Amino acid sequence: MKTLCIIPARSGSKRIKNKNIKFFCGKPIIYWVIQAAKESKCFDKILVSSDSNKILNLAKKFGSNILKRSKRLSNDYSTVHDVIQNVVGELKKKGEIFDFICYILPTAALIRSEDIIKSYSIIKKNNSNFVITVCGYSFPPQKALKINKSGKIVMKNLKNYKKRSQDLSQEYHDAAQVYWGTTDLILSSKNTVKNNSYPYIVPQLRVQDIDTLEDWHLAEFKFRYLKKIK
Repeated sequence: MKTLCIIPARSGSKRIKNKNIKFFCGKPIIYWVIQAAKESKCFDKILVSSDSNKILNLAKKFGSNILKRSKRLSNDYSTVHDVIQNVVGELKKKGEIFDFICYILPTAALIRSEDIIKSYSIIKKNNSNFVITVCGYSFPPQKALKINKSGKIVMKNLKNYKKRSQDLSQEYHDAAQVYWGTTDLILSSKNTVKNNSYPYIVPQLRVQDIDTLEDWHLAEFKFRYLKKIK
């Protein structure tokens, strides 16, 4: 089975400038992702796709293959799946065919090589379409509150008001880290959550979405803490 890892790293982040190569605990954040991919030894090829020469040069320095992304795939409306399908298509033209594709987001610095290894074993064992990393909500989303048009707090679903948290089902969200798929499904689908998709559950301590500088600092705090207890 041949496997390909793709790290889609577009430039031009608006909320955090140069987000994909901003220094994170002493290294450009994409470095930690490339290292985890290399340490997993799961891949026949690791490739960074970017529209930025600066990102590509760093990725090459860190031991990744690189592919320059077209302007058409570098705007705010291009999806990750568009980019992944483009990479697979370009490699196919060169005769490089893979059975499984894994893409890892370039800011997933909290990921561990063991997460890549274990999630890969799930897709092989179950012959499933997709495997994605997920994380359980720390508080039941069934008890969510919202602010109405009058500016008052109300329950989104009043029927859950008296229910105990332990009586509500555990729900999960996308951990925004690792996504595995068979090549055929990657090429034909725009959605990794299918009827035959499996989860790889990551604990909350090792998950942090990074959209703001506050998120960034929290992710660094978690990273340093995890390094100490490893």
